[in-house]
Amino acid sequence: MNPYHEPSASGGRSPARRSLRAALLVASAAALAAPAHAEKVAQVSLLIGAAEVVHADGSRTTLARGTPIRVGDRVETGSNGHVHLRFVDDGARTVRVTARDEDGSYHVDKAVNVSNVAAQLLDLQASDTVEGGVAQLSGRIVDPGLNDSFTLDIDWGDGQTESVAFAAGATVFSIGHVYVDDDPSATTADSYTVSATLRDDDSGSDSADAQLTVGNLAPTVEIALDAVNVVEGALVQVSGNIVDQGLADTHSVMIDWGDGSSSVA
Repeated sequence: MNPYHEPSASGGRSPARRSLRAALLVASAAALAAPAHAEKVAQVSLLIGAAEVVHADGSRTTLARGTPIRVGDRVETGSNGHVHLRFVDDGARTVRVTARDEDGSYHVDKAVNVSNVAAQLLDLQASDTVEGGVAQLSGRIVDPGLNDSFTLDIDWGDGQTESVAFAAGATVFSIGHVYVDDDPSATTADSYTVSATLRDDDSGSDSADAQLTVGNLAPTVEIALDAVNVVEGALVQVSGNIVDQGLADTHSVMIDWGDGSSSVA
């Protein structure tokens, strides 16, 4: 949504009519009447002098910077008033400007097409981790369209993908992902590229990459003997457990029997 297209309503003094007041009505392209639950279409970005917004129910609000403007609202300025509006989403709008003086009133309608501005994906970073651990992907979302919602499509670089939805107003994120193994095998650590694409609800998009390292963790072994005192020629059984945080790791066990012989299991 283009925040830089800012129509203004101002009421300067006219040589012929000294008590001129101006009113600005913002509506959808379909109608100038406000619906039961009028959508927010703009907000005040600049205000000079005195101005009010008259709502569909007749109530009034004194304008200030950031005041929301909804479909059907009427912005009224005094003779010294000057108002800039920032549209919060793309779409077709109709702006009606009405001037009133002691002799009556007159108005003019102006069609305004507000174009989408694609959201930006900034400061994308991924934290290093170890196999079986959680890496965090973080970044910022920047979009002048205050009503836009977003979807972040993530390729984690390990064959896993994910899509995360964000409501309108989201500006930062941090998303965790478990890397089950450092890959390829037989290395102490490996690098991954995380690719992310941010899309707003009007098909605008932006993409970025981040690098991270996944380190290997050595396994641990717990063993037990079925007997600690045996006679020569007797059989000794060894049992045990292998503990490894790398869920995809495979293992081989070499046993040194202490008598000059060894076995591989």
